[in-house]
Amino acid sequence: MLAALSACSLNFNPGGNNKGFATGVPMLPVGPGGVAAGDPQAAAVGQRILRQGGNAADAAAAMYFALAVTDPGAAGLGGGGLCLIYQKASNSATVMDFRPGVSDAPGTIAVPGNVRGFAALQGRYGVLHWGQVVAPAEIMARFGWQLSRASLQEIADQRAAGGAVPELFQGVAGQALHEGETVRWPALGQTLSEIHFGGARAFYRGRLAAEIVAASRAAGGQLTAADLASFRVRMERPLQVEYNHIALLVPPSAGGVVFSRLWRQMVQGPGLFVTSSSVDWVKFGAALAGAYGAARPWPRTLVSNAETGFAALDKFGNAVACGVTMLRPFGVARTVGNTGILLSPAPVPGNDGQFLTPVVGANIALKQGYLAASASGGMPAPTALFESLAGVLPAHQNLRAALALPRAIRVGPGQPLYHETDFSPPLLDVFAKQGIRGIALQQTLGRVNMIYCAGGLPKDTKVCAVRADPRGLGVGLNG
Repeated sequence: MLAALSACSLNFNPGGNNKGFATGVPMLPVGPGGVAAGDPQAAAVGQRILRQGGNAADAAAAMYFALAVTDPGAAGLGGGGLCLIYQKASNSATVMDFRPGVSDAPGTIAVPGNVRGFAALQGRYGVLHWGQVVAPAEIMARFGWQLSRASLQEIADQRAAGGAVPELFQGVAGQALHEGETVRWPALGQTLSEIHFGGARAFYRGRLAAEIVAASRAAGGQLTAADLASFRVRMERPLQVEYNHIALLVPPSAGGVVFSRLWRQMVQGPGLFVTSSSVDWVKFGAALAGAYGAARPWPRTLVSNAETGFAALDKFGNAVACGVTMLRPFGVARTVGNTGILLSPAPVPGNDGQFLTPVVGANIALKQGYLAASASGGMPAPTALFESLAGVLPAHQNLRAALALPRAIRVGPGQPLYHETDFSPPLLDVFAKQGIRGIALQQTLGRVNMIYCAGGLPKDTKVCAVRADPRGLGVGLNG
């Protein structure tokens, strides 16, 4: 058995001849900190906030509101999410949990969490005026933004799955929308204006709250004004694993539990990544099964297209990583009156954003931020994050190569190994000999957007790598 395990130790690159994946591509050093998001326009907003003197919390909040405009299928105002924050001044990390809530009278519509969550994030940790982080999204909605390939792909995926999309994205007179086409959403612009000047209170009380309650009732939901007014952000302690001098901090939700279990078994176990860049793939398959076996209940679908993640790392050494979800693509595809707000379905066990996995990395002893990343996409998210960080940290691959590694997931004992199409056939043979069947998926397994500064910030401002997952159409931009 030991001989068999030794024979199965391979370099951490499961690609079949590396086809379609960038490996060994040198990374040019970029400036201090940066932002990474699944939509280019949202990333540009975050970069602009950093260059205007904002910190990572300001940039993350601004990127969220921009995504509420450009990517409402995953980041609409009616959804919720998780953020993980490392603050250099206090040398501490905090999880903010504002995933979609459940009404006191159970129904079909979720209590929105995003607006209160990002208001709390920016109010507690940001340095800019609240209006500065909301205004870019407000301007885009009112005066127009260019439809990106990322948005068009999301719309196409939703239609291919037989799902509904909001009227705004259905085109005019049956004509399909095109990349670069200017889209305006004045109703959402007005809502963002009210949030700009009235803060989260304008969303959870008053006119907007009344509109949300009425729309919920029309959709068969039981959401009440009291549900909205009483929604609170939960502050939690993160889980922590380590690699050398870097503490990796993740939320105590299912995604964080899966990631931390994988890391402890595969990286801090005997000799796997600590002494070499080789991976015992048989042990990896068993570790996957064990980690997901402890993370029940499972959702009905393996992959979720209703999520997105983004991250920011500033020149001061602060890090913020967030993931948000509408629980289903475009939520219930129902717009609240003339507000541009999309509602999310009520969360149920296994479908509450539990596998969103933001992470920050910091050297606690030296008070330096090293990385910020967010993984989304349903159950594969924590595994995608593990494989990416295992490529960057122990295996010393550049960030582009690490994010491009083909991914696999096994969600419990006795389950098959689901894998991306470029996963190595010889490795599949290894698993087959252990009685583990491989199933290729046309869908991608997770999206990871990451900023990694090998020398830490603010000590070294010249070595930050910033990348969006190549499976998506986002970007990473230096600060």
